Amino acid sequence: MSRVLEGRPSPARQILNPAQSNPLLRYEYARGSNYEVDTRLTAALSALVPEGELNHADHRFFQITHLVTEYAWVAVHHTLCDLAAGLRAGNLVLAARHLDRCCGLSALPVAAVRLLLDSLPQLSLLSMRAMFPPNTTGLDSPGARNLRRAGRAVWNEFEALMTRRGTNLDDLVSAADPGFSGDQERAALADVMARLHRFDARILEWKQVHLHMVWVLLGGQPDTAEELDHARQDPVSLRGRPISDLERMAARPLFPRLWQQSTKVFRRVVDGDEASRIPAINNVAPGGTPMTEPGHEAVSHPISADRVLLQELDAAGAADIVAGRVLPGQAWAEGYPLEGTKVAAGMVVRLVRSGGYRPGFGMYQIVDRMSGQVVGDVGFHSSPDESGSVEIGYGLVPGHRGKGLATEAVRALAAWAFRQTGVAELRAETDVHHAASHGVLVRAGFELLAVEGETRRYVLRRGRLTR
Repeated sequence: MSRVLEGRPSPARQILNPAQSNPLLRYEYARGSNYEVDTRLTAALSALVPEGELNHADHRFFQITHLVTEYAWVAVHHTLCDLAAGLRAGNLVLAARHLDRCCGLSALPVAAVRLLLDSLPQLSLLSMRAMFPPNTTGLDSPGARNLRRAGRAVWNEFEALMTRRGTNLDDLVSAADPGFSGDQERAALADVMARLHRFDARILEWKQVHLHMVWVLLGGQPDTAEELDHARQDPVSLRGRPISDLERMAARPLFPRLWQQSTKVFRRVVDGDEASRIPAINNVAPGGTPMTEPGHEAVSHPISADRVLLQELDAAGAADIVAGRVLPGQAWAEGYPLEGTKVAAGMVVRLVRSGGYRPGFGMYQIVDRMSGQVVGDVGFHSSPDESGSVEIGYGLVPGHRGKGLATEAVRALAAWAFRQTGVAELRAETDVHHAASHGVLVRAGFELLAVEGETRRYVLRRGRLTR
């Protein structure tokens, strides 16, 4: 990058609106100043659609608001990279500073969308839209996509830091209370958690304002649909997708476990029986007795594998699934919950109520790291019996089968189980006609024990798990 030594500008070499007859209204730039060189402003302005190619009076305004949004996402992404590094290093002061910056930067896209909503007439948008080629859709925003991916990386670092500090979300909720006088390192980590939540709320605000803009400028507000003629075309994106796709995305957070935690805390406070309400999270029985014995690892954090996370359902979450309620903050892949999901969730609820539940030996949702969606479940049918044997089950939605995710989930669950005291073997059953399920077990190291009628029975003994 070459600089002019004295840093003084020369006469402008480029004009954004050369057709403007009034010289005072011409936008001149590329004057060679060090400011323009260091900020790459000349290159940035040159990327704007030339005035002669603008297809509408509002085209320039429309492009710039989108560019402001994308530049803001670049800045947020850069800061999230720094945040992940700060969490990895355990530097909570730096992490809090980066999250404050993320919140401030995220206000820019919110303001840009509000500006479109407040000042772009509907007919202007529809006229410009008619001139855009197919698939010119904001769903392809690189900023939004990279933000989701960086968010997962940040959350992984935050969970790893909680594990290193020997704490969990429940502890941090308590440490965030103004009257907390315990470990100040935990209080500082609770402050980071609150900032993560605040940042995610800002991202959701942007999604919600964007959705409102779409409803105003394109239509499709769901509560008014019944008043319309359904024989006519409903609003769709330039990719041909319904507005309902955007409605689902508008409720999808970066950090779903934070939003789940808010709901869980509310339920505990309202029910007034926190310990017995959610034993899988607290790992405490009524009366304050720990539910984990020595050598028994309770799962307060997901079991991690290369492409999936296994998140155990607590009693409240299992009860929600049995009742057909979507868990707060979760994104479910198409086809979830599976036919067996409610059955497995009901088993968890019954075990908890009967006192037969052992932390960790319940039902886990399989979360695809790439999409952040729940794509299936895996888990135990009960606690290990006296011989150390316990049966597992698993399932994936159709759209995520054939990718090795089920094998990865079974291996991760088995590896966790064999770290627990008293687990000698895992058992599983499949239908004789289900070749894919057979392959999952064989690849994980299970051996075929017997074929009885339409059922194959398998076993995996300690030390035989494959990688």
